[in-house]
Amino acid sequence: MKIGLQRFLLIISFISIAFSVRAQTSLGGNIFDRRNNKPLQNVSVSIKKKNIGSLSDKKGHFEISAAKLKKTDTLVISSVGYSTIKIPVSDAFLLKDYFLAEDSKNLEDVVVKAYKNHSSEGSVSEVTGYFRGWNTRKGGGEIGRIINVRSDDFKVEKVRFKANNQCDTCIVRLHIRDLKNGLPDMDLLRDSLTIEIHKSSFDDRFAEFDLTDKNIIIKKSRYVFVSLETISCNSKNNGSCSLAYIGTEEGNYLYRTRDYRAWEESTSHSLYLKMFYTY
Repeated sequence: MKIGLQRFLLIISFISIAFSVRAQTSLGGNIFDRRNNKPLQNVSVSIKKKNIGSLSDKKGHFEISAAKLKKTDTLVISSVGYSTIKIPVSDAFLLKDYFLAEDSKNLEDVVVKAYKNHSSEGSVSEVTGYFRGWNTRKGGGEIGRIINVRSDDFKVEKVRFKANNQCDTCIVRLHIRDLKNGLPDMDLLRDSLTIEIHKSSFDDRFAEFDLTDKNIIIKKSRYVFVSLETISCNSKNNGSCSLAYIGTEEGNYLYRTRDYRAWEESTSHSLYLKMFYTY
């Protein structure tokens, strides 16, 4: 049976495309701010309904394994303060650059106000009493506690926590969320705020996010959920290492290890978290 030249070339083209997609071991690209074309760091990149994800680096680059991806899967790119991008994986394989637009819903008129009163809420005791082990081989998940502040218009200055870190370096990201039906909901932070914590023991004092120059102002909420997300941990010998978040008193905390809404509660003890603010 003879096949026309055009049909033959078309079949070869389809075979080549299918082979190239299967041959790709990773899906990657670069993420930029649409306004100024600057690379965006710590942007969340994930596959919808799958436990696959990554964060963009300082150059805005990300890369995730393509081993378990299907062409019908959806790539989700999201960052606080920007509109989320959702795109079929089949299309994402053909793209190299992604541009995030600022989310207009998060923009508010700036009102200058002097925040003169200093206060702090959260943990009272400084004595280590409990710990919660955390996965160091897979990023994501959050652990935190609900904090009741004295005003519904305040400026966050610092967030302090304690950890026993036996890895050389762990990167931890801060979240401050509002509450919906008593559970953590939308992130009130526009920027991705991370710090590095190095080896520490139960006897070390604390780790701290210093936010005094970030101008983080929260309004219309006296209850907030402050949480920590472990982005990654590493050890120089490439072996296993351990990380535990510390509690200092009885109480409770909330955590999730998978889906954003799959929050679980522990009532055995609290998590040491202390927020300093002015109002």
